[in-house]
Amino acid sequence: MEEVEFVVELRRNLLSAQPVILAYRPPTCPRCGKEFEEIEIEYLLNDSGRLLMVRDLPVLRCQGDGHLFVLEETIDRLEQLMTLEGRNQIKPVSSLTIPVYEFAAE
Repeated sequence: MEEVEFVVELRRNLLSAQPVILAYRPPTCPRCGKEFEEIEIEYLLNDSGRLLMVRDLPVLRCQGDGHLFVLEETIDRLEQLMTLEGRNQIKPVSSLTIPVYEFAAE
């Protein structure tokens, strides 16, 4: 076997399950056919060891099973925001301090 090395960038919401990305907004939930409700969530992600939070990210929540869906256009805007943040072209609206604990196996 040949050893292969590759880099994987994981940008996922650390607060809850990763929303399913939809190319367009269907009239009802593609999983169960129930209605959607439009909500806003706090989206927390790990960007190369830095925790970033985006407040008020619009998502669709299925009223049947509660699954979250986000539109591709929203993800595109989120990526643009993260690019601007990485270039220091925007400033955060606030900052949080979080405690860090080590989980020591006994």
